[in-house]
Amino acid sequence: MYSINVKQVFDPNMWVKELNKFQYSIFITNNWLSAIAGSNETSIYFDFKKGERTVAKIGGLSIENRKNKPNILYFYSGIAFKSFNEKLIHSCYNQLIIFAKTHGYDKVIIKSYDYSEEFSIKTKNLFAERRRLEYLIDLTIDEQTIYRRFNKKARYYIRKAKGCGSTVHESQSLDLLKLLLEYLNKTHEIRISKGYSNYNIFFLRNFDEYTLISLLKNGTAIMYYVQTNNDINSIQYILVHNGKASGLLMGTTQEGYDLHSPVFLEYTIMLLLKSRGYSIYNLGGIPFHSSHRGLIQYKKSIGAYSVNLQDQNTYFLLFPLKILNPLIMIINRLPDNGLAKLLIKVLRKIIKLFVIDDD
Repeated sequence: MYSINVKQVFDPNMWVKELNKFQYSIFITNNWLSAIAGSNETSIYFDFKKGERTVAKIGGLSIENRKNKPNILYFYSGIAFKSFNEKLIHSCYNQLIIFAKTHGYDKVIIKSYDYSEEFSIKTKNLFAERRRLEYLIDLTIDEQTIYRRFNKKARYYIRKAKGCGSTVHESQSLDLLKLLLEYLNKTHEIRISKGYSNYNIFFLRNFDEYTLISLLKNGTAIMYYVQTNNDINSIQYILVHNGKASGLLMGTTQEGYDLHSPVFLEYTIMLLLKSRGYSIYNLGGIPFHSSHRGLIQYKKSIGAYSVNLQDQNTYFLLFPLKILNPLIMIINRLPDNGLAKLLIKVLRKIIKLFVIDDD
Protein backbone atom coordinates (compact mmCIF):
# COMPACT_ATOMS: atom_id res chain seq x y z
CA MET A 1 0.00 0.00 0.00
CA TYR A 2 1.32 3.41 -0.96
CA SER A 3 1.54 6.03 1.79
CA ILE A 4 0.72 9.14 -0.22
CA ASN A 5 -0.07 12.66 0.95
CA VAL A 6 -1.58 15.39 -1.18
CA LYS A 7 -0.24 18.94 -0.98
CA GLN A 8 -1.86 21.99 -2.54
CA VAL A 9 0.73 24.16 -4.31
CA PHE A 10 -0.29 27.83 -4.31
CA ASP A 11 2.37 29.14 -6.70
CA PRO A 12 1.84 27.84 -10.28
CA ASN A 13 5.43 28.74 -11.16
CA MET A 14 6.72 26.49 -8.39
CA TRP A 15 4.32 23.69 -9.33
CA VAL A 16 5.36 23.69 -12.98
CA LYS A 17 9.12 23.51 -12.29
CA GLU A 18 9.32 19.70 -12.18
CA LEU A 19 6.35 19.00 -14.45
CA ASN A 20 8.53 17.94 -17.39
CA LYS A 21 9.72 14.96 -15.35
CA PHE A 22 6.17 13.55 -15.56
CA GLN A 23 3.91 12.23 -18.30
CA TYR A 24 1.22 14.88 -18.38
CA SER A 25 -1.53 16.36 -20.48
CA ILE A 26 -1.46 19.95 -21.69
CA PHE A 27 -4.94 20.23 -20.16
CA ILE A 28 -3.56 20.31 -16.59
CA THR A 29 -1.05 23.11 -17.27
CA ASN A 30 -1.31 26.70 -16.06
CA ASN A 31 -1.40 28.03 -19.64
CA TRP A 32 -4.58 26.06 -20.32
CA LEU A 33 -6.24 26.59 -16.95
CA SER A 34 -5.61 30.34 -16.78
CA ALA A 35 -7.11 30.70 -20.26
CA ILE A 36 -10.28 28.70 -19.59
CA ALA A 37 -11.20 29.53 -15.96
CA GLY A 38 -14.62 31.18 -15.71
CA SER A 39 -16.23 33.38 -13.06
CA ASN A 40 -16.15 31.95 -9.51
CA GLU A 41 -13.33 29.67 -10.69
CA THR A 42 -9.63 29.62 -9.90
CA SER A 43 -6.87 27.29 -11.03
CA ILE A 44 -5.69 24.85 -8.36
CA TYR A 45 -2.57 22.66 -8.28
CA PHE A 46 -1.58 19.57 -6.32
CA ASP A 47 1.56 17.53 -5.70
CA PHE A 48 1.27 13.99 -4.41
CA LYS A 49 4.08 13.18 -2.00
CA LYS A 50 5.67 9.98 -0.79
CA GLY A 51 7.77 11.33 2.04
CA GLU A 52 9.56 14.36 0.60
CA ARG A 53 9.45 13.04 -2.96
CA THR A 54 6.83 14.22 -5.48
CA VAL A 55 5.44 11.13 -7.22
CA ALA A 56 2.50 12.62 -9.14
CA LYS A 57 0.87 15.96 -10.00
CA ILE A 58 -2.43 17.38 -11.20
CA GLY A 59 -3.88 20.81 -11.95
CA GLY A 60 -7.50 21.84 -12.41
CA LEU A 61 -10.19 24.32 -11.44
CA SER A 62 -11.71 25.10 -8.06
CA ILE A 63 -15.37 25.98 -8.72
CA GLU A 64 -17.11 27.52 -5.71
CA ASN A 65 -19.70 29.97 -4.45
CA ARG A 66 -22.29 29.44 -7.20
CA LYS A 67 -25.95 29.82 -6.24
CA ASN A 68 -27.79 26.46 -6.10
CA LYS A 69 -24.78 24.64 -7.55
CA PRO A 70 -22.28 22.31 -5.88
CA ASN A 71 -18.66 23.20 -5.17
CA ILE A 72 -16.52 21.17 -7.55
CA LEU A 73 -12.90 20.22 -8.10
CA TYR A 74 -12.76 19.97 -11.89
CA PHE A 75 -9.89 18.49 -13.90
CA TYR A 76 -9.70 18.41 -17.68
CA SER A 77 -7.30 15.47 -17.56
CA GLY A 78 -5.93 12.90 -15.15
CA ILE A 79 -3.00 12.66 -12.78
CA ALA A 80 0.50 13.11 -14.22
CA PHE A 81 2.96 10.34 -13.35
CA LYS A 82 6.53 9.33 -14.16
CA SER A 83 5.69 5.73 -15.06
CA PHE A 84 2.20 4.32 -14.86
CA ASN A 85 1.47 2.45 -11.65
CA GLU A 86 -2.19 1.70 -11.03
CA LYS A 87 -1.86 1.33 -7.24
CA LEU A 88 -0.08 4.67 -7.03
CA ILE A 89 -2.73 6.42 -9.12
CA HIS A 90 -5.53 4.96 -6.99
CA SER A 91 -3.77 6.16 -3.83
CA CYS A 92 -3.50 9.65 -5.33
CA TYR A 93 -7.20 9.70 -6.22
CA ASN A 94 -8.08 8.61 -2.68
CA GLN A 95 -6.07 11.51 -1.27
CA LEU A 96 -7.64 13.94 -3.73
CA ILE A 97 -11.14 12.90 -2.62
CA ILE A 98 -10.17 13.24 1.05
CA PHE A 99 -8.89 16.77 0.29
CA ALA A 100 -12.17 17.59 -1.47
CA LYS A 101 -14.32 16.40 1.44
CA THR A 102 -12.29 18.22 4.08
CA HIS A 103 -12.27 21.48 2.09
CA GLY A 104 -15.99 21.67 1.35
CA TYR A 105 -16.18 20.31 -2.19
CA ASP A 106 -19.33 18.38 -3.08
CA LYS A 107 -17.88 16.61 -6.10
CA VAL A 108 -14.71 15.80 -8.04
CA ILE A 109 -14.83 15.55 -11.84
CA ILE A 110 -11.85 14.19 -13.77
CA LYS A 111 -11.98 14.31 -17.57
CA SER A 112 -9.50 12.47 -19.80
CA TYR A 113 -8.47 14.91 -22.54
CA ASP A 114 -5.05 14.04 -23.95
CA TYR A 115 -4.52 11.49 -21.16
CA SER A 116 -2.30 8.47 -21.71
CA GLU A 117 -3.91 5.61 -19.78
CA GLU A 118 -7.21 3.86 -19.17
CA PHE A 119 -7.57 1.91 -15.95
CA SER A 120 -10.37 0.32 -13.96
CA ILE A 121 -11.92 2.26 -11.09
CA LYS A 122 -11.42 0.71 -7.67
CA THR A 123 -11.49 3.88 -5.59
CA LYS A 124 -14.35 4.49 -3.16
CA ASN A 125 -16.76 7.22 -4.30
CA LEU A 126 -15.21 7.37 -7.81
CA PHE A 127 -16.83 5.83 -10.87
CA ALA A 128 -16.34 5.79 -14.61
CA GLU A 129 -18.72 8.33 -16.06
CA ARG A 130 -18.06 8.01 -19.78
CA ARG A 131 -15.77 6.05 -22.06
CA ARG A 132 -14.10 7.88 -24.93
CA LEU A 133 -11.75 7.29 -27.83
CA GLU A 134 -8.97 9.64 -28.88
CA TYR A 135 -7.18 9.32 -32.21
CA LEU A 136 -3.43 9.85 -32.35
CA ILE A 137 -0.73 10.16 -35.00
CA ASP A 138 2.71 8.79 -34.20
CA LEU A 139 5.23 11.39 -35.41
CA THR A 140 8.32 9.39 -34.40
CA ILE A 141 8.07 7.31 -37.57
CA ASP A 142 9.63 8.51 -40.83
CA GLU A 143 7.79 10.75 -43.29
CA GLN A 144 7.31 7.97 -45.84
CA THR A 145 5.56 5.79 -43.28
CA ILE A 146 3.34 8.70 -42.23
CA TYR A 147 2.31 9.09 -45.89
CA ARG A 148 1.79 5.36 -46.42
CA ARG A 149 -0.54 5.19 -43.42
CA PHE A 150 -2.97 7.45 -45.28
CA ASN A 151 -5.33 5.25 -47.27
CA LYS A 152 -5.26 5.25 -51.06
CA LYS A 153 -8.07 7.78 -51.43
CA ALA A 154 -6.52 10.18 -48.88
CA ARG A 155 -3.16 10.05 -50.67
CA TYR A 156 -4.97 10.94 -53.88
CA TYR A 157 -6.56 13.95 -52.14
CA ILE A 158 -3.11 15.15 -51.03
CA ARG A 159 -1.81 14.97 -54.61
CA LYS A 160 -4.95 16.68 -55.91
CA ALA A 161 -4.61 19.58 -53.45
CA LYS A 162 -0.98 20.07 -54.41
CA GLY A 163 -1.96 19.99 -58.08
CA CYS A 164 -4.49 22.77 -57.48
CA GLY A 165 -1.72 24.95 -56.06
CA SER A 166 -2.94 24.72 -52.46
CA THR A 167 -0.42 25.77 -49.82
CA VAL A 168 -0.38 25.59 -46.00
CA HIS A 169 0.57 28.49 -43.73
CA GLU A 170 0.63 29.13 -39.99
CA SER A 171 -0.59 32.10 -37.98
CA GLN A 172 -1.62 33.37 -34.55
CA SER A 173 -3.59 36.27 -36.04
CA LEU A 174 -6.84 37.26 -34.35
CA ASP A 175 -8.24 38.10 -37.80
CA LEU A 176 -7.69 34.49 -38.82
CA LEU A 177 -9.37 33.37 -35.61
CA LYS A 178 -12.48 35.37 -36.55
CA LEU A 179 -12.49 33.58 -39.90
CA LEU A 180 -12.12 30.23 -38.14
CA LEU A 181 -15.19 30.97 -35.98
CA GLU A 182 -17.15 31.66 -39.16
CA TYR A 183 -15.88 28.46 -40.78
CA LEU A 184 -16.71 26.37 -37.71
CA ASN A 185 -20.38 27.21 -38.20
CA LYS A 186 -20.12 26.33 -41.89
CA THR A 187 -18.51 23.01 -41.03
CA HIS A 188 -21.29 22.32 -38.52
CA GLU A 189 -23.94 22.97 -41.18
CA ILE A 190 -22.16 20.72 -43.72
CA ARG A 191 -21.78 17.85 -41.25
CA ILE A 192 -25.42 18.01 -40.15
CA SER A 193 -26.49 17.97 -43.81
CA LYS A 194 -24.46 14.75 -44.23
CA GLY A 195 -26.33 13.04 -41.41
CA TYR A 196 -23.99 13.68 -38.47
CA SER A 197 -25.60 13.96 -35.04
CA ASN A 198 -25.85 17.52 -33.76
CA TYR A 199 -22.87 18.54 -31.65
CA ASN A 200 -21.56 21.44 -29.61
CA ILE A 201 -18.75 23.24 -31.47
CA PHE A 202 -17.24 24.39 -28.18
CA PHE A 203 -17.34 20.95 -26.59
CA LEU A 204 -15.20 21.64 -23.49
CA ARG A 205 -16.37 23.28 -20.29
CA ASN A 206 -15.95 27.11 -20.49
CA PHE A 207 -14.56 26.76 -24.03
CA ASP A 208 -15.29 29.94 -26.00
CA GLU A 209 -13.78 32.68 -28.16
CA TYR A 210 -12.09 34.30 -25.14
CA THR A 211 -10.31 31.01 -24.38
CA LEU A 212 -9.11 30.72 -27.98
CA ILE A 213 -7.71 34.27 -27.89
CA SER A 214 -5.98 33.70 -24.52
CA LEU A 215 -4.32 30.49 -25.73
CA LEU A 216 -2.99 32.23 -28.83
CA LYS A 217 -1.64 35.08 -26.73
CA ASN A 218 0.14 32.85 -24.22
CA GLY A 219 1.76 30.84 -27.02
CA THR A 220 -0.03 27.55 -26.33
CA ALA A 221 -2.05 27.60 -29.56
CA ILE A 222 -1.32 28.05 -33.23
CA MET A 223 -3.45 27.94 -36.38
CA TYR A 224 -2.65 26.36 -39.73
CA TYR A 225 -4.65 27.10 -42.85
CA VAL A 226 -4.95 26.09 -46.50
CA GLN A 227 -4.88 28.75 -49.18
CA THR A 228 -5.96 28.04 -52.77
CA ASN A 229 -5.96 30.82 -55.39
CA ASN A 230 -5.57 33.39 -52.59
CA ASP A 231 -8.66 32.06 -50.77
CA ILE A 232 -8.47 30.47 -47.32
CA ASN A 233 -10.73 27.40 -47.28
CA SER A 234 -9.70 25.33 -44.23
CA ILE A 235 -8.29 26.26 -40.81
CA GLN A 236 -7.06 24.05 -37.96
CA TYR A 237 -6.54 25.33 -34.40
CA ILE A 238 -4.10 23.23 -32.35
CA LEU A 239 -2.43 23.26 -28.95
CA VAL A 240 1.33 22.71 -28.84
CA HIS A 241 3.31 21.91 -25.71
CA ASN A 242 6.23 19.77 -24.58
CA GLY A 243 6.58 17.77 -27.80
CA LYS A 244 2.86 17.02 -28.14
CA ALA A 245 0.17 18.67 -30.23
CA SER A 246 -3.62 18.45 -29.92
CA GLY A 247 -6.05 19.48 -32.62
CA LEU A 248 -9.00 21.31 -31.09
CA LEU A 249 -11.03 22.86 -33.89
CA MET A 250 -11.18 22.65 -37.67
CA GLY A 251 -13.32 24.88 -39.86
CA THR A 252 -13.72 24.32 -43.59
CA THR A 253 -15.82 25.90 -46.34
CA GLN A 254 -17.74 23.92 -48.95
CA GLU A 255 -15.00 24.81 -51.44
CA GLY A 256 -12.46 23.41 -49.01
CA TYR A 257 -14.36 20.13 -48.78
CA ASP A 258 -14.63 19.97 -52.59
CA LEU A 259 -10.84 20.38 -52.82
CA HIS A 260 -10.28 17.91 -49.90
CA SER A 261 -8.30 20.59 -48.09
CA PRO A 262 -8.70 19.04 -44.59
CA VAL A 263 -6.72 15.93 -45.60
CA PHE A 264 -3.99 18.02 -47.20
CA LEU A 265 -3.92 20.33 -44.18
CA GLU A 266 -3.61 17.49 -41.65
CA TYR A 267 -0.85 15.81 -43.66
CA THR A 268 1.15 19.03 -43.90
CA ILE A 269 0.67 19.75 -40.18
CA MET A 270 2.03 16.28 -39.36
CA LEU A 271 5.19 16.90 -41.36
CA LEU A 272 5.68 20.39 -39.88
CA LEU A 273 5.23 19.11 -36.32
CA LYS A 274 7.58 16.20 -36.95
CA SER A 275 10.25 18.54 -38.31
CA ARG A 276 10.02 20.54 -35.06
CA GLY A 277 10.51 17.52 -32.83
CA TYR A 278 6.93 16.74 -31.86
CA SER A 279 6.26 13.07 -31.12
CA ILE A 280 2.44 12.88 -31.00
CA TYR A 281 -0.35 14.66 -32.81
CA ASN A 282 -3.74 14.13 -31.14
CA LEU A 283 -6.59 14.49 -33.63
CA GLY A 284 -9.16 14.67 -30.84
CA GLY A 285 -11.73 12.37 -29.34
CA ILE A 286 -15.28 11.08 -29.61
CA PRO A 287 -17.60 9.18 -27.24
CA PHE A 288 -17.00 5.42 -27.24
CA HIS A 289 -20.39 4.58 -28.79
CA SER A 290 -20.45 7.48 -31.20
CA SER A 291 -22.85 8.04 -34.08
CA HIS A 292 -20.18 10.09 -35.89
CA ARG A 293 -19.04 7.16 -38.03
CA GLY A 294 -17.91 9.44 -40.82
CA LEU A 295 -15.58 11.26 -38.44
CA ILE A 296 -14.13 7.98 -37.17
CA GLN A 297 -13.53 6.76 -40.72
CA TYR A 298 -11.88 10.07 -41.60
CA LYS A 299 -9.43 9.89 -38.68
CA LYS A 300 -8.54 6.30 -39.53
CA SER A 301 -8.12 7.16 -43.22
CA ILE A 302 -5.29 9.57 -42.38
CA GLY A 303 -3.35 7.07 -40.30
CA ALA A 304 -4.63 7.61 -36.76
CA TYR A 305 -4.82 4.89 -34.12
CA SER A 306 -7.29 4.95 -31.24
CA VAL A 307 -6.71 5.04 -27.47
CA ASN A 308 -9.42 4.01 -24.97
CA LEU A 309 -10.01 6.54 -22.19
CA GLN A 310 -12.63 7.24 -19.55
CA ASP A 311 -13.90 10.28 -17.73
CA GLN A 312 -14.43 9.91 -14.00
CA ASN A 313 -16.74 11.44 -11.47
CA THR A 314 -17.51 11.14 -7.78
CA TYR A 315 -20.82 10.73 -6.11
CA PHE A 316 -21.77 13.69 -3.95
CA LEU A 317 -19.29 13.74 -1.08
CA LEU A 318 -21.09 15.92 1.48
CA PHE A 319 -24.54 16.30 3.04
CA PRO A 320 -27.16 17.32 2.12
CA LEU A 321 -26.46 16.45 -1.54
CA LYS A 322 -25.10 13.06 -0.49
CA ILE A 323 -28.67 11.81 -0.01
CA LEU A 324 -29.05 11.86 -3.82
CA ASN A 325 -26.32 9.25 -4.33
CA PRO A 326 -28.66 6.21 -4.37
CA LEU A 327 -30.43 7.74 -7.37
CA ILE A 328 -27.10 8.24 -9.16
CA MET A 329 -26.14 4.63 -8.39
CA ILE A 330 -29.39 3.41 -9.96
CA ILE A 331 -28.72 5.53 -13.07
CA ASN A 332 -25.23 4.06 -13.37
CA ARG A 333 -26.50 0.48 -13.19
CA LEU A 334 -29.37 0.80 -15.67
CA PRO A 335 -28.85 0.01 -19.36
CA ASP A 336 -29.20 3.08 -21.56
CA ASN A 337 -32.03 1.71 -23.70
CA GLY A 338 -35.79 1.04 -23.78
CA LEU A 339 -37.79 1.69 -20.60
CA ALA A 340 -34.57 1.99 -18.60
CA LYS A 341 -33.63 5.00 -20.70
CA LEU A 342 -36.94 6.66 -19.78
CA LEU A 343 -36.38 5.88 -16.09
CA ILE A 344 -32.88 7.40 -16.26
CA LYS A 345 -34.40 10.59 -17.68
CA VAL A 346 -36.96 10.75 -14.83
CA LEU A 347 -34.29 10.15 -12.15
CA ARG A 348 -32.08 12.89 -13.56
CA LYS A 349 -35.02 15.31 -13.44
CA ILE A 350 -35.58 14.40 -9.79
CA ILE A 351 -31.91 15.14 -9.02
CA LYS A 352 -32.19 18.50 -10.76
CA LEU A 353 -35.07 19.45 -8.47
CA PHE A 354 -32.55 19.53 -5.62
CA VAL A 355 -29.42 20.75 -7.36
CA ILE A 356 -28.70 22.62 -10.57
CA ASP A 357 -25.55 20.95 -11.85
CA ASP A 358 -24.50 21.79 -15.38
CA ASP A 359 -21.04 20.24 -15.11
